[in-house]
Amino acid sequence: MGRRACDFARPAQNTLQGTRSFPRRTPRASLEGLKGRLPETDGAEALEARIDGALEVMKAVEEELYQTKNRSRQDPLNYPIRLTDKLAGVRSGALQGEFRPTDQMVAVAAELSAAIEGALDRLAPVLGDELRGIDAAARALETPLLRLPEAESGEESAEEVDGD
Repeated sequence: MGRRACDFARPAQNTLQGTRSFPRRTPRASLEGLKGRLPETDGAEALEARIDGALEVMKAVEEELYQTKNRSRQDPLNYPIRLTDKLAGVRSGALQGEFRPTDQMVAVAAELSAAIEGALDRLAPVLGDELRGIDAAARALETPLLRLPEAESGEESAEEVDGD
């Protein structure tokens, strides 16, 4: 059971790390950057609404899976734990002692794993088709999703980035 719980928690945590605004370009950071670079046109307003919708889904799934409000040592006392932490707690309890996990532990782990899968299923269309659609619409406005600076000339160029 401990291995199965870990198999469900790991994809959730990897997905969250891929959507948060870390120093490298992530889908969330790319969308926020694109939103700030959009021209003032009618097509840009529609694209901005699509970006806002994608960002809302990303944020909602992240907050469902992981506690995003923890800033200090006492914050875990003030804010409830989320699905990945709950599953990690069940896994930790199952791995303690010399006996197999109880039926209740297995049932709770299955319930939490199903909830994690549901959240990741809601995020998958955004990270797949929606990002590609936003990128296509941004390219139509001649504002690509990601702009990379040229190392030699100092000019900025737009390069296509695969959204896998």
